[in-house]
Amino acid sequence: MRSEWRTRYPFREENVKATSPDCTGIGNPLYCDQPKPGYSPWRHRQEEVFSSSGDLTRTGRNRDSQQQLAAVLRFVAQSLFSTIFPSDCLLCNSPLANISRLPVCTECLETIQPLSGPLCEWCGDRLTPYAQEGQICIRCEEKGPRFEHAAAYGEYEDALRSLIHLLKYQRIRPAARPLGKALAQTIRLLLSEFPGPFLICPVPLHRQRYSTRGFNQAEEVLRVALRELRDLPVEFAPKLLVRTRFTESQTGFTREQRRANLRGAFAVSRPARVLGRNIILVDDVLTTGATAEECSRILLRAGAKQVLVATVARAVSLDGVAPATKTCSVQETSAREAVSV
Repeated sequence: MRSEWRTRYPFREENVKATSPDCTGIGNPLYCDQPKPGYSPWRHRQEEVFSSSGDLTRTGRNRDSQQQLAAVLRFVAQSLFSTIFPSDCLLCNSPLANISRLPVCTECLETIQPLSGPLCEWCGDRLTPYAQEGQICIRCEEKGPRFEHAAAYGEYEDALRSLIHLLKYQRIRPAARPLGKALAQTIRLLLSEFPGPFLICPVPLHRQRYSTRGFNQAEEVLRVALRELRDLPVEFAPKLLVRTRFTESQTGFTREQRRANLRGAFAVSRPARVLGRNIILVDDVLTTGATAEECSRILLRAGAKQVLVATVARAVSLDGVAPATKTCSVQETSAREAVSV
């Protein structure tokens, strides 16, 4: 009987194990002695081939989808980790000891110090070493700005400059926190010399640049600073000024080119709110003062009583500006230049 069955179903005996579901397991425990009723090895193989064709396709597709999903998740996880938990400080490339949203080491932040030495009482630029406190520079004597006073926390160089660039160009928004705290110190010092109340507003961005960057860096820093100044008489007016036209980047422009580029680029959204009020204008950096000058001109023309300028950083002259030979007030300069307004 066994020989007849092998003759009828010729296949290799050692390929069928006793544990196969198609064998009864009679006889040798390692091999199949007797197949189950109705069993055909050829039909069994044929069913395996034809029934698995669709499953193989679906399984391959599922496997590809899973691999693609795993790759995407791996990329997102690596990008997120490298952004939130970078291995090195973005300023000095030294390894970070602590986990922080801001990828800058404590040592770099501690190098940011306030401006020191004699500064122009009007525009805030550095004076020559032999100048005295309270003097104005010779530039302000020749053609003073329309704002009453400009103050900045630190010099626009090294770590402070890099930190501003992280916020402004690399869009690392946690950088606004230390910058905002520095700005808060500047505004508090201003208000100790010029008692309030004040309207405080940031220099606006044009909507085209705002859509590209996603935020106004001056407003981001100011919002952080205001959380430190809740005890002072300041009123936040984020939309007080608007940018009416797009202006090209002023990098590399001279003082006069900057002024010409910004002429007529700003407007007051609500003139009635400005009338008779003291204004603090906030920006991230004061370089030549052209932006602050144009914004001040527009605010004063709308009826503002006076304009002060507060920035995080100031681009100062390397060797210092010579002090003025005489004192010239803002009111005198404004009256002298009223014809050109």
